[in-house]
Parts: sequence; C-alpha cells; structure tokens
Amino acid sequence: MLPELDKDDAYRMATCTDIEDDNRTAIGQVKSVRRVPVSRSTTIASRATEMMDIEFLKQEINIDDHRIPIHDLLNRLLTDINTGLSPQQAEVLLQRDGPNQITAPVEPPTWVRFVKHMFGGFAMLMWLGAFLCFAHHSVESGIHKEVSSENIVLGFALIIVIIITGVFSFIQETKENEMKEGIDKYFTNTCTVIRDGIENTIDSKELVVGDIILLKMGEQVPADIRLFDARNFKVDNSSLTGESEPQWRSHNCTHENALLTENLVFYSTFVVEGTARGIVVNTGDMTVVGRLSAYSLDHERRDTPISKEITRFIHLLTVSACCLGVFFFCLAFIVGYYWIDAILFMIGIIVACVPEGILAIVTIALSVTAKRMSNKNCLVKNLEAVETLGATSVIITDKTGTLTSNKLTVAHVWFDNNIGEIDTAALENPTVSFETSNHTWKNLARVAILCNTAEFDQTSGQKPVLARETIGDPTDSALLRCVESVEGDAAVFRQMHRTVLHIPFNPEAKIQVSVHECADFQTNGYLACMIGSPDILLQRCTTALINGQERRIDQDYKNAYYYAVTELAGLGETVVAIADARLPPQSYPPGFKFNGSQVNFPVNGYRLLGLMSMIDPPKATVPDAISKCRAAGVKVIMVTGDHPATAAAIAKSVGIIGMENQATAITLTSTPTSQLPAGIVTGEDLENMTNEMLEDVLLRTDELVFARMKPEQKLQIVETCQRLGAVVTVTGDGINDAAAIRRADVGIAMAQTGAAYTIKCADIVLLDDDFSSIVSGIEEGRLMFENLKKVLLYALSSNVPELAAFLISMVAQIPLPLGILAVLVIDLGTDLLPAVSLAFEEPETDLMAHQPRNPDTDPLLTEQLLFLSYGQLGLIQAAAGFFTYFVIMSENGFKPDRLIGIRQAWESKALNDLRDTYGQEWTYDDRKTLEYQCQAGFLMSVVIVQWAVLISTRSRRMSVIQRPLNNWVMNIALGFETILAFLVIYIPGSREGLQLAPISPLWWLPGVAFAVILIAYEELRKAIARKHKGSWIDNETRF
Repeated sequence: MLPELDKDDAYRMATCTDIEDDNRTAIGQVKSVRRVPVSRSTTIASRATEMMDIEFLKQEINIDDHRIPIHDLLNRLLTDINTGLSPQQAEVLLQRDGPNQITAPVEPPTWVRFVKHMFGGFAMLMWLGAFLCFAHHSVESGIHKEVSSENIVLGFALIIVIIITGVFSFIQETKENEMKEGIDKYFTNTCTVIRDGIENTIDSKELVVGDIILLKMGEQVPADIRLFDARNFKVDNSSLTGESEPQWRSHNCTHENALLTENLVFYSTFVVEGTARGIVVNTGDMTVVGRLSAYSLDHERRDTPISKEITRFIHLLTVSACCLGVFFFCLAFIVGYYWIDAILFMIGIIVACVPEGILAIVTIALSVTAKRMSNKNCLVKNLEAVETLGATSVIITDKTGTLTSNKLTVAHVWFDNNIGEIDTAALENPTVSFETSNHTWKNLARVAILCNTAEFDQTSGQKPVLARETIGDPTDSALLRCVESVEGDAAVFRQMHRTVLHIPFNPEAKIQVSVHECADFQTNGYLACMIGSPDILLQRCTTALINGQERRIDQDYKNAYYYAVTELAGLGETVVAIADARLPPQSYPPGFKFNGSQVNFPVNGYRLLGLMSMIDPPKATVPDAISKCRAAGVKVIMVTGDHPATAAAIAKSVGIIGMENQATAITLTSTPTSQLPAGIVTGEDLENMTNEMLEDVLLRTDELVFARMKPEQKLQIVETCQRLGAVVTVTGDGINDAAAIRRADVGIAMAQTGAAYTIKCADIVLLDDDFSSIVSGIEEGRLMFENLKKVLLYALSSNVPELAAFLISMVAQIPLPLGILAVLVIDLGTDLLPAVSLAFEEPETDLMAHQPRNPDTDPLLTEQLLFLSYGQLGLIQAAAGFFTYFVIMSENGFKPDRLIGIRQAWESKALNDLRDTYGQEWTYDDRKTLEYQCQAGFLMSVVIVQWAVLISTRSRRMSVIQRPLNNWVMNIALGFETILAFLVIYIPGSREGLQLAPISPLWWLPGVAFAVILIAYEELRKAIARKHKGSWIDNETRF
C-alpha cells in the first residue's frame, strides 16, 4: 500500500502550478544552483524581473553562501575542494550561466541610428520641402509642355543637404560610440583555477560557479568568492564599499551581512597582500557588482540641459516654420496665386526659417570644447556633457581615489610671525602670498634645499616642477619641489653650498642635519642646517630670525610658534621646523673632519627660521579647486563609505568644510531648522530620514559631508538634489559610484584608479585622476555655453533677410529677391565656418566668478537673444539686401514703384516685352538674368553684413576695439565665406545651377555701408549697456 502523499512530494510539486518551487528535491536536497541573470532582452517580463532585482538590492545583498558550512556549499555547487570542477562540468555551467561578465545595455542597430539621423529633427521639414518640389514639378509637367528644371534641382539640393548633415551627425555619433567601446576594454583579467586537480590560467570570462580559484597579491578578484583558506590576506574594497584601508579576510564568517563578513571577497576588488583559495559562488550579473551594475542601468540619466535646450529649439523652429509656411500658403492662395505657386512660397518660407546647418554647428562646437578638454586630461565620452558640466551647481564627490593622494606638497610657510600661502594648484611658478625677496624666506628656502637628499628624476626634466618625479623621501621631495617652483633652479643652492656631511632623518631624534661650505665658510664658519619635528627643533634652538634680525626665543615667540603649529596641523598638514647655525671657525676650521656616527659638532643652540607645512593625504590641487568651485557658486558635497571622523578631517583639509567651521552631526532628531554652517550625516541616520528631511538638510546646510553611505543612498542624494532643481555632477572611481554616476547630469570617473564599469557609465573620464580638472571642465562648459549663444545669435540673424525675401516678394508682388538655393548657400556655406569659429572664442570675463546658470530661467535660446538676432541684427541685414536689390533693379531701369505688383507678369514666359520705368522692353530670359543678378547682390550684401555681425558678436558687452582679432579660426572663416560667395556668384554655370549671375563690384558697396552701420549700432548699444547697467537696453539685449 502506498503511503499517503503530502503537499511536499515531488509529484505534487511538479504538477501543481500554485505551489512555488523551492529548488529542492522531495527529500530536501538542493537540485542545482538556480541562475537568474539580469535580463538580456527588453521584453516586459524581463524588465519586470530586473525591477524586482533592483528592489531586492535596495533592501540588502541577501545571500547565505558565507553562512553555511563549507561542505554544504561544496555539495550545493557540486564541486570538490581539492580537484575542483571537471572540464565537462565547467563547459556545461558556462553554457547555462553565460560568460563571467556584466551584461551591457541593449543598443539600437546601426541602421536604426542612421535612419534616425536622416529623418530626425529638421530633416523631416527638409524631406517635406523636397517632396513638395518634386510634386510641383510633376503638376507643372502635366500642365505645360516645357517645364523648367528649377524644382527638380531644388528638390535634389534639399536631399543632398539632408544626406550631408545626416551622414555628418551619424559619423560623429559613431566616433563617440567607438571611443566609448575603446574605454570599455580598459581592463583585461585572467585567473588561476583548479580543474581536475590541475592548476590552469584562464580568461576570467570563462570562470563558472563552483570553480576552485587561487588568489594572490596584485590580482583583481574575478568573481564573488567564498574563502576557505587565507594567509595574511587583505583586499582593497575601496572600489566597492569606499573603505580606504585594506581589509583583512579569512575563512571565518564574522557577520550576517555578506558585505561585512570576512570570508567573502567580491568581483572588481583587489588583493593587496597575501594569498587565498576559495570557491566561486557568483559570476557575471549575479555578483554583487553585477547587481549594482543592473541597478545603475535602471537609473538612466535624465536629458542633459543642453539636450533639452536643443530639443526645445528644434521644436520651436519646426512649429514656427510649419505655421508660417501654412499661413502664407493660404494667404498666397487667397491673394490670387495658383496653388502650385503658393506651394513654392511655403517651401521657401520653411527653408528660410530652418537654419539647416545649426545642428552640425552645435555638434562641431561641442567637439571643439571636448578636444580642448582632452588636452587638459578630460576625456569626453558624451559631447552634451561638456556644456552641462558648465551648468553644474552641485558636485557630489567620493573621497577615496578622488580627493586623497599620497604625495606631499608644501602649502603654507610660517616666518616673521606670519603664515604665507603657496598656490598648490599651479604646476609651475605658483602664486605666493609673501615676498620672496624677504631675508628670512631666503634663509628658510636655503636650508630646505640643502638639508635634503631628494633629487629630480632626470627622465622627467621637461615636465612642470610640481609634476616631476623625484627620488627620495616624500618630505624631502616636497621641500625640493617647493623651493624649485618658487625660487627657480634649486641646484644652484647646492652648487654654492657643497655638502660636507649629511645625517639622515632619525625617527627617534626626529631631526636630520647637514653641514655645508658657504662662500665665506673659511672666515665665518661652516653652515649647519636642521629640519625636524617642530617640538624637538624648538628645544634645540635658542634664537630665531625675525624680520632680518636674530633674537632670543622668549615666551611670546613660543606662543606665536605653537599657535602657528596648531593652526597648520589643524588643516591636516604635516608640519616641519627649519633652523640653521654657523659653526665657529676657531673650533671647526676649514678641513675639519665631521663625524656623522659620533657627532662631533653642536646640534643645539641653532637659529630657528620658520615652519613649512605640507598637504597630505589630499591631492595637491584639490583644495584650490574646491575653493574655485565655491567661488563659482558650486556646492561640493562629499559622500563616502568611510568613518565620519575620517571624512570630516579630509573634508576640512580639502576645504569642503571651512577652517572656521565645526561639522555638526545631523541625526533624525537634529535636522537643521535654520541655516547650518557645516554638518555631517551618517548612512544609518539617513536611512531613518524622509525625503522631506533630506531636502531640508541639503537646503539648510552650507557645507555637507555624508559618511558610511551605501550605493543606493548616494543615488538617493543625487536624485534629491536633482529634485530640488540642481544640476548635479558626480565624481567617483569605484563600482559603488556607478549608479550615481549614471543617474547624474554629468558623471565623471577616474581613469587610473576607476573600476571598469564605472568608467563605462561616465560621461567624462579624468585621465590624470585630478579633481582640479573638473574645475577646468566647468570653466570650459561655461565658456561653451557663452559661445553657443554667440553661435545662435550669428546663425539665426541671417534667417531674417532670407525670410523677408519671400514674404515681401509675396506681399508686394515683386520679383523674388533671394532664391531657395541661395538660402542654402548662406546656411550651409557662407555661415557654417564663421559660426563654428565662435566656438574658439576666449572668455570676456572671469567665468568662475559667476554663479552657475539656472537651466530653467537662463536657457540657451532667450527672448533677448531672439530680439537682438531677429529684431535688430537681422533687420539690418535685410535692409542691406533689399537696398542692394533695389539699387541693381533701378540701375537697370526698374525703379521700386514699377516693381510693386509686377511679379505675375515678370514670371510669365509668354511675355517678352515687359516694359521698365523708362519704357525699355525686357524678354523673359533677360528678366531672369537680372533677377539672378539681384539675388547675387542680395546674397553678397548679406555675407558682407555677416562679417560685421561676426566681429560684433564676439563680445557681449565689450567694444570691438577691446577685442583684438586674435581668433585665427575666425580670421580664416572671414576669408573663406568671402571666397565662397565670390565663387558661387562668378563661377561659370552658377546661373543654371544656383540661379545666381555675376554682378559689378560696385554693387558690393551697399553691403559695406550697412556693415559699418551695424558695427556703429552695436558699439552704441554696448556702450549704453555698460554705462547704464540694468537699463532697458541692457536688460532687453543682454543675451
């Protein structure tokens, strides 16, 4: 008789769909390791699975591989601790789980991207125009026996424009993607595994769950691994948890949380000491890093401010062009035009309204800035991030690997009872706040370079001083760089003071001493130099050099001395004292044998010169960079996984927290109700805060540090700042920073210390890992925005004469002053390079002295810019074009009063005896030749006035006289557009191809006159704006 089956039997589990599978057999054994990788498709089900993974991750990394006994884990993974997996097992597992790599997001196919460029943005309007041209030609072919090929030429011209601009944009995007792929291949990794009892070195991508792996110092951990044997084993978890100190790891389970236990090591961390053996428990997307990567993929970055601006700009012009085109099509039809002719007006208005080359110009301008930034060690992966960086109002930075360094740099000196500053951001010739000709400083610098064994590496002699490699102690190296950068060639000091004896630094005595021959040592004695601990050195000195005079050290001097030491040490700087003495020549005559092992000369009774303090461990350029950020109105927030006390100390040393402020602990019960100078929040306290409380903390705390943060908490801070309206830049190097970097408006990663996936998520990569490069990037971004406004002002101004030519032709019924092909010549020919040249302009003022712009209230395209471009500069260009048009017509017999209302007769092919003002008869061909000459004159006048617009647009407020023509790209562009205009007018075949005919050089002069008028007008406007700030002229024309 069969026993009664209960609800846990295998049959019922297999057939009942309402019972959840627990991945165990009927007797409770684990069937297999279930693998549910992050979705590789974009289906709704896979997306839902990813969302569940993310919610799961937000709570905590919850696995039990570190808690269960090792033999249970071996049984679960079907492996052996000595022999490992068999090759057959490994192959099956690799097929089941896939390669040990993090899944990249799905990218659209190449053909989809190409089609997007061909039909997106302004291209659709251009396709519409081409279609209407062909339609117009087809209708005319059905009505007339002989049809002009003008519409066919125009249609194909528009298609050529679409193809050129589309291919250009596609090539730029492809280059950008190729650059990203090159960076994605930044790291390669191999590992040593045991399979069938034999050690093998394999590509880490071939690693599978259950592999027995050997780890040793210097290797990157290739997967999540449970350790069962560890010998003096330490890992660097800074890329995952933000902990700066190497962490001990062993075979013991020491914590319930997988991230905190000692017997687990994680993918992408590094072994810094010892060896270990372990079992691979997770690979690829199922590793902790893989889950973090999936988490960051879900938090796609919002549109950047510049992309929003460009999208808004495209939509505005598209809607405006369509509305104007349809309106005037209807108006032309109402006033009596045949509907086919009305279509031509609509095409002309659409083409005139749309600046066809503007997207290419913006892309080139962004590329120019990206190139400039690459010269400053900023690799730009996303071109739009260039301008967005300039709009940054909040920088959220990691500490480890971003702000800190192990290189000492002299930042302050103290002598003559004054603390002097040395600019640590300058790589050469730093700015100092004291007189370098001061007698005490000269003696201080002399001892600092003489009592010093550090030397510059000869291979780095061409580099700036503070970037040169040195050989020697870090403190000595810091003093060497300081004296070399401030005083010049430090080798001269040593040549003039030959070293007789040098006693290296003694940790017990805390001093180092040297003896030197001076030029006058035979009469005044040898020079003894001493550098050491401030406390010890003070005890060995009896006098001090103050304002050029040697005085006895009294209590007042000691108080000032200790106050200086306390102040400098409080900055987190390493302080050394410097002293010297002249050994009496009677006791130590020339040739005296100094003994370093058994000191036979005085080491007490010296003359104290002063103090030098060195920044360590923050990177040398960080404090000044943060100071510049604050001056520029950019708030810098540190978010780290390190201890709060460590975070506060580093924050204070780099300037995130001011010297005069003390960080107040902000907890759930002590959130600020009024403005707080400085505060620090821990991850534990943040977990208990609501979003509203976090917003209050961010708004009401001037200087802020977050410590012991988890990756999801860093992301929460980023999203909260963005919700408050800030443009957020996130910097970091670890995988724990990836989600926040991807979500930020601009993500910045470190090339040298950054995790591979973090670099992949970033918009900008700092090749030198230097935080100060961000400041350069912000300045370049602000300059780019300023220049983009100038580009738009210049490019849009020529739309007015183009549009006016069609409108006045239709309303006043005059022959067309400017053809559609001539419009394309202006937009894609003569205007293109001059507009690009404005991207090379230098700043007019100190861009870092202004507050960051608010993308909501200070957009790229403002009413003031449109008013100045369309309502002033554009009108002057239109006036120049029409004046030239009427001059040419008048000189050929058609005065303005005769032209009004003549268009239908002018366009009639059957009418070959049209009379002008003087009664002369004109055939159709002669009329067309004159019309094409007028269009050529109109074109040339617009080009000439655009010279003046270009020169004037270089400055928003300054006079042309104050801005020398030092932009070589602009100078070339002026010549280029002139030559191009000359060629399209005078080259044979231009009449048939471009509907332009050669004109007399005298007809260039009206354009020159209007160019002078425009420059005079702009000079007057700028002068009024400068003198009367806040006036109507200033407010309404300040773009």
